[in-house]
Amino acid sequence: MPLKPREAAIRLGISYPTLKKWIYTKKIKTVTTPGGHHRIPDAELERFIPRAEIKSGPQTRRDFRKISGRNQLVGRVLDIK
Repeated sequence: MPLKPREAAIRLGISYPTLKKWIYTKKIKTVTTPGGHHRIPDAELERFIPRAEIKSGPQTRRDFRKISGRNQLVGRVLDIK
């Protein structure tokens, strides 16, 4: 079942305004209801969560990002100069 934008933002650990910006810039794909509201499918959320972090479903997604999006690197740090 597709999620409301606020619910999706909580699962991704980002702010609601950030998610709305992603919707309007088409960074994240949504389904539009007959009333014109956006809904985000679970499959679309999976694109934004690294595979290594997916362990036990929704609880893991909720705990994935505890800090702001600007302070995160997805991947590995290979060298520091």
